[in-house]
Amino acid sequence: MDLEKIEVLDRSQNNRGLWSDKMQNYLLLKHGGGYILGVIPRPNPSVDPSSAAHWNLNNLCIIAALRTRSSPEEQEFLRTYSNAYLAWDALKSRHEKVGPIAQKLTIHAKNEGKVVRKMPPL
Repeated sequence: MDLEKIEVLDRSQNNRGLWSDKMQNYLLLKHGGGYILGVIPRPNPSVDPSSAAHWNLNNLCIIAALRTRSSPEEQEFLRTYSNAYLAWDALKSRHEKVGPIAQKLTIHAKNEGKVVRKMPPL
């Protein structure tokens, strides 16, 4: 799987579900999925400076991958994040807020002009 083949995350397209599945699989295959899942803690730099430096580099590469496959609006949103797990979680929260609103607008558009009758109580 190539990073370039993952569609761009776009809030206006409400495509986070598919995007996150593909991105998570890609990162897991590249041994970076643990960073977005929060299961790879940052080593203590005073105890193991080399491992902490490697963790920092891997973490930043993962954030770069997230931004690379994101719309300009999402790239700007991710700009303030320096922790892949927090960035992943923030994207999830940000897009969960869009889903129900987008769904209501779609239902409204489909029902526009139609008379909707309420069912009588049983």
